[in-house]
Amino acid sequence: MADFSDKRLPEGKLIAAVAVVSLAAVLLVWFAARAHRPVEEAEQADKETAAEAESASVQLDRPELVKAAGIQVEPVETRTVENMLTCNGSAGFNQNQYVKVPPKADGILAKINVDVGARVRAGDVLATVNSQPLGDLKASYIKALVHQEHLRWQIERYQAAAEGVAAKNLIEARHLLEEELADTARIKNRLENFGLSGQQIDVIPKQRDLSTLLPVLAPRDGVVVLRQAVEGEPVQTAVPLFAIADLETMWVHLYVYESQLRSVRIGQLVTFYPDGLGGQGFDGTIDWSSPEVDAATRTIQLRAQVANREGALRANMFGKAVLHVENAQPRLVVPQAAVQSHLGKHVVFVQQPNNAFEMRPISLGIKDGPFWEVTAGLAAGEKVATIGSFLLKANLENPDFGKVE
Repeated sequence: MADFSDKRLPEGKLIAAVAVVSLAAVLLVWFAARAHRPVEEAEQADKETAAEAESASVQLDRPELVKAAGIQVEPVETRTVENMLTCNGSAGFNQNQYVKVPPKADGILAKINVDVGARVRAGDVLATVNSQPLGDLKASYIKALVHQEHLRWQIERYQAAAEGVAAKNLIEARHLLEEELADTARIKNRLENFGLSGQQIDVIPKQRDLSTLLPVLAPRDGVVVLRQAVEGEPVQTAVPLFAIADLETMWVHLYVYESQLRSVRIGQLVTFYPDGLGGQGFDGTIDWSSPEVDAATRTIQLRAQVANREGALRANMFGKAVLHVENAQPRLVVPQAAVQSHLGKHVVFVQQPNNAFEMRPISLGIKDGPFWEVTAGLAAGEKVATIGSFLLKANLENPDFGKVE
């Protein structure tokens, strides 16, 4: 067996080996550092680019370029602004003041007295139905009353007779009279269900009234808003002939998104502006909120009752509704035209000396018509570009328009 215990590397070779290992370690560290440097340099470059973009300004070489580009400026000012929420809406009849009018009996429509748009009062005759069931019921009522009289006469006769067979007949007659009274009451109740008053029912036996004509009466005051009736057609109690609505008030159905629901409450003031009425508004309050979110539109339906005293608002009109979220108060605002979007932030271009416009990030609050509330980034009195602000934004990527500092 070989003995290696006394074999050692010469001192020069040992030093060379250590040097090689050290050099390899240094090179490994160097290459690792080089691999990470581009990422760090890129991140740093992005940060510097973003910082420069946020603080960039547009320098126009000559004053006439401002006019030639159509750039206009307006001062940042304080205005009385009301916090409002705008949403879509549609008008409909007030279902609490809406009634459908079917005939009280099946039959043939003999006559129509009103049309859609007619204003009626409770008790007015809207139409007349020729109903054979009504004539048959009147005949049964007369027959029942005659039978009652006959039974009463028999009872009197049996009471005057001697005991025996007469007494048995008396009990039977009284029993029949009780049954006839019950039948008569049922017939009278059916006549009342047909809409006949007690006075009209009392007249039937006196005048031998077997008329089959049944009036269709208006159950309330209002306007006829639906007619499903043609003279000569068969009609049924399950199918309404008319609908009557009180148009003094209307319902407006509103549709808000889930994110807007926190700004809504019952009793909130609402103004509805229908399309096509030239900006005419109808005021009311929210009185109902749906307990569910529409699965298709992701909106929640609200309902407001609005005044419609002049009758200008009509069912199924579409428009915009303004919900008054917060009372009006002074707020710092800029024109909507001044606000641009850059790198995911809202910015404006603030006028500076020597034809320069500083691009400045701002924070926005509520929107009121053509104005945005500014909650941070501007001071009252500063002037911002409105018309032409988009050109200034475009100049950040197009140096041919002006010069970016």
